[in-house]
Amino acid sequence: MIFLPTLLSWLAIQYQFSLKELQRDQWLWLWSNWVGQKLAPLLGPQATILMTLIFPAMFLAAILAMLGGWFFGFIGWLITLVVVLYSLGRDDYCAACKEVVESLHNHDLALADSAIKPDDYPQVRERLAYCAYGSWFPVIFWFLILGAPGALFYRMLSIFAQRVAPIVSQNSVSESSDEPEACAQSLIQQDANSLLGWFDWLPVRLWALVCALAGSFSSGFAIIRRSLLTIETTADFLDSVVVASAEKNESAQSSDYIDDWQTIAADNIDSYRDLNTRVMTILLVAVLLLVVFI
Repeated sequence: MIFLPTLLSWLAIQYQFSLKELQRDQWLWLWSNWVGQKLAPLLGPQATILMTLIFPAMFLAAILAMLGGWFFGFIGWLITLVVVLYSLGRDDYCAACKEVVESLHNHDLALADSAIKPDDYPQVRERLAYCAYGSWFPVIFWFLILGAPGALFYRMLSIFAQRVAPIVSQNSVSESSDEPEACAQSLIQQDANSLLGWFDWLPVRLWALVCALAGSFSSGFAIIRRSLLTIETTADFLDSVVVASAEKNESAQSSDYIDDWQTIAADNIDSYRDLNTRVMTILLVAVLLLVVFI
């Protein structure tokens, strides 16, 4: 029940299988809109986000309890596989790295508008680091602990936290004609991000530890140890660990190096991609060994 979904989900990420037809999130937005309209005024943003996320996970658990044993457990296995594949990340990490590398090379005047600027590069690097981590490992981590409902809960939380933000910006909150509703949505988004940070805390540090083992352990582990005493976002933490473990110097780019920093940055992105690919392979082997022998 656990071995094959874990292996197939890893293969889907590694070989970039298209899951767009399966990973449709319209049902989540319809459900969250209904909960927001009916219950948010009564329960508040914290209870609303919990209700939005917990009920589908509980419903899935009930379905598995009722139907999981049918046909010698095949129905339960099939439902679990579909849920795990649905819960994988929506972004293709390798394709994103390729796009960034191509954009970094497009720094001539003719393509200046599409090229990545020095000020944007750190944020791009952070998003790539989180994409590598978030596409597979946290889903499998919570799948191992809480089963398919745990994997579904994590992906719903991730979707809710990341996709509500662009809809409600600071300007839209202040300029909206329905200011109370906009403020409520902003509070829900903040609560979702905060909850996601808690759910990421342990798996992201396991990922970071393997990242250090796969690269420069002393440099990577120094970042991990420092993070225990500091407060930083998950993306910031991942980016710092990946850069340190790959032993790359990502000091702030200045105008003195504007002629060649894109080439260096593109080479670094390739190195980070190779490192994250090794991390995912190591974690797959570790998870499968854990499933088989424990």
